[in-house]
Amino acid sequence: MGLVNVFLDLGTWWCVTPFIGAGAGFAKIKIDHFVDINPMAGGGGFADSGTKTNFAWALQAGVAYKVNPNFAVELSYRYLNVGNGETGTLLNMDPTQAPNPGVVGLPLAPFTFNKIQSHDIMLGVRWLLQPEGPGPMPPPLMRKG
Repeated sequence: MGLVNVFLDLGTWWCVTPFIGAGAGFAKIKIDHFVDINPMAGGGGFADSGTKTNFAWALQAGVAYKVNPNFAVELSYRYLNVGNGETGTLLNMDPTQAPNPGVVGLPLAPFTFNKIQSHDIMLGVRWLLQPEGPGPMPPPLMRKG
């Protein structure tokens, strides 16, 4: 998975900086060794590995606390959506679904996992490689008189 993210600091007050962010990219989802067990019918199924590449996106918001001019600690929330995932071809081993009596192993379409998403609370750090300077010099003081 790879995302390109953009963040916007909303200002700093008393060493606290709220920020928002968004990201977009791609996620490669691989589902291995999928097994489905159906104890009611005495059967189940399994599937080969399946891989699917999707568009992925994220939204983020948080707050950073500036410990000193070169170091900050941040706490943030991220919503991440990576799309759908699929198994390989599903082989149904359910005896009630057999095409002929005594035959098991009906191949079916892949099993799909819809809307794979994540809600994350993250704790991070920021190292500021170039500390903020005192700012621009004020204009010279001029007096007449």
